[in-house]
Amino acid sequence: MPRSDIERQRAALRRRLAVSIAAIGVAALVTLGAVVAAVPEEARNGGIISAAVFAIAVGLGAAWLAVDVLFVRPLSALTAEIRFLSEAARDADIEPGRYPGFAPLPQLVNALTRRVATARTDTERSVAAATRRVDEQKGLLEGILRDLSEGVVVCSLDHRILLYNQVALSLLAVSGELGLGRSLFNLVTREPVLHTLDRLIHREPADSNGEPTAPLVCATVDARALLRGRMMLIADGGGEPTGYILTLADVTRDIAQRNRRDRLLRAATDGLRSPLANLRAAAETLGEFPDIDAAKRREFEQIIVRESEALGLKLEAIERDNRELSTGLWPLADIHSVDLLNCVIRRLADSGGPVVTMVGVPLWLHGDSHSLVIALDQLLRNLAAHTGETSFDIEALLGDRRVYVEIAWAGEPIAEATLNAWLGEPLPEALGAPGLAEVLARHGSEIWSRQASGPGAAGAGRAVLRLPLPAPTRIQFRLPENGPLPARPQFYDFDLMHLAPTDRGLEGRGLRSVPYVVFDTETTGLNPSQGDEIIAIGAVRVVNGRILTGETFSRLIDPGRTIPPDSIRFHNITDAMVAGAPPLSVALPQFRAFVGDAVLVAHNTAFDLKFIRLKEADGGPRFAMLALDTMLISMFLYPDFGEHDLDSIARRLGVEVSGRHSALGDALVTAAVFLRLVDLLEARGITTLGDLIRASNMTLDIRLRQEQF
Repeated sequence: MPRSDIERQRAALRRRLAVSIAAIGVAALVTLGAVVAAVPEEARNGGIISAAVFAIAVGLGAAWLAVDVLFVRPLSALTAEIRFLSEAARDADIEPGRYPGFAPLPQLVNALTRRVATARTDTERSVAAATRRVDEQKGLLEGILRDLSEGVVVCSLDHRILLYNQVALSLLAVSGELGLGRSLFNLVTREPVLHTLDRLIHREPADSNGEPTAPLVCATVDARALLRGRMMLIADGGGEPTGYILTLADVTRDIAQRNRRDRLLRAATDGLRSPLANLRAAAETLGEFPDIDAAKRREFEQIIVRESEALGLKLEAIERDNRELSTGLWPLADIHSVDLLNCVIRRLADSGGPVVTMVGVPLWLHGDSHSLVIALDQLLRNLAAHTGETSFDIEALLGDRRVYVEIAWAGEPIAEATLNAWLGEPLPEALGAPGLAEVLARHGSEIWSRQASGPGAAGAGRAVLRLPLPAPTRIQFRLPENGPLPARPQFYDFDLMHLAPTDRGLEGRGLRSVPYVVFDTETTGLNPSQGDEIIAIGAVRVVNGRILTGETFSRLIDPGRTIPPDSIRFHNITDAMVAGAPPLSVALPQFRAFVGDAVLVAHNTAFDLKFIRLKEADGGPRFAMLALDTMLISMFLYPDFGEHDLDSIARRLGVEVSGRHSALGDALVTAAVFLRLVDLLEARGITTLGDLIRASNMTLDIRLRQEQF
């Protein structure tokens, strides 16, 4: 309440009290006059009358003052407090001791205030809960409306059916088990649904290109229909999954047509093999009768050879068409390698299988995720049983027109006869595929094993099993829409190339045996001393010459300031994206713990560490370990090249660039570049960490001298 209003009300109250007291005084004076008039004149005493009038006046003044101090002022103050609490909507109490004459009014007001606050809180919670329910229902309806042409089933995380449409009823109600509250697994096969849900829940957050849905193929429990569809998670207001939406379509006829074509092609193939064998047998027969006329022999032999070659070419064409037809008919989809390989790793870990480490740079591939997971699981178990090894590396590699999934281990390659035996093993969980060979046929693929390639220790005593898969339909690597962005300015720092006393033992170790953490940062600008801050840190471990894709660090950071538009075009990180993210004071100790005792690696390392080390003065963690710079290593190896930015080096070394200008994406590219540079260093005799430090220091010294002239 404005102070002028309080003053006006207080003045009005005083006026009313003044009028009341004045009326009392007038009445007293009138009474006194009446009393005096009734007294005989000779008995009147002027002094007594004056004293009485004075006493009345003093009494009235004292009454006015007492009422003003004890009543008017406290009541005005109490009124002001009550009005303030009602307007400010604060959950606070009035101090009863300040108004002792008005008890229990302050206590009653406090009780009323607390009731109002409780009611307000309950109302806010109810509104928030209702809003969440509305948002959730809106998401459900949007999903259903998007896919009304297909069967739609909404389920809880325990796979109870919450909602379905008429198309789903026609697809799934053949057994009478479709109903609200009933289990989805009364209708469709369990494993494909569980696998797809697992993929969505454990999808990597660093995968910014990931879609909110995942494809799946399942069958009805009575095996009468093969269903193809997609799954979408339903999340609450906090992003936690609460259920999922399935959209389904019947592809039984498509698969049946594929099977019929397969049978026709196999019949054609078998029909060609017999005449081919007869022709070859005739040629062999001719060889057993050397007395036949020479001219006829040559003519007969030419006919046999020509027919044999023609039949052989036709046979190869039929087999090739068969593989292409099998590949094209089975429903495949783009899959991120991190999602696929993480499913394999978790599956093996949960069932006591061999230890599998995901390495390399993540890629997109194309395939049937469920059957590939089962096939890779089986291959890894077979490898462990055959080789006796308990740990394997698995990696996605970019081929010419394929994406390869490669499994590596310490030991010898697998013989072709053994691989052929594995191809005939049944895979009961793989839908519609009785064996590994059928899974490979779906993807137009085959497997082979060979000695690992790579310089030095990278390939020595190691073997690989390679599985080629179709390339994704999406663009694997995207370039900036407005052309290449300018590189950061180059920074140099001699202190980065010195080993800390605790790290002296690393100097004599081979380059591949040193543990590294390759990292990158994104910032609000280029000048930390002028207030620019880190807004993202990404890092990945490199151990024994392997990029451990499963051991990464990725954090968005609230810089406590606005991100300039010129910086956003580099990293696409906006103020809204970092709102609610932890500050650097929280993220930096987490990153230091992730680094541990490893050697740091970055491109233009001094730039990133300049931001980090400025925080040491404010009590931040110390980053005193050795830090290597891929920019300086490239300058040492190729001093005559003018460009040593990360994109130029990656292009020279044949490293595919993915996710550039994101902290984790740049860290993964830098890690791949670093390992290629290690190959080149070893070829030039730089084999230990100490050798690399001396080469980097020499390059840095030469670079600084050149810039002085």
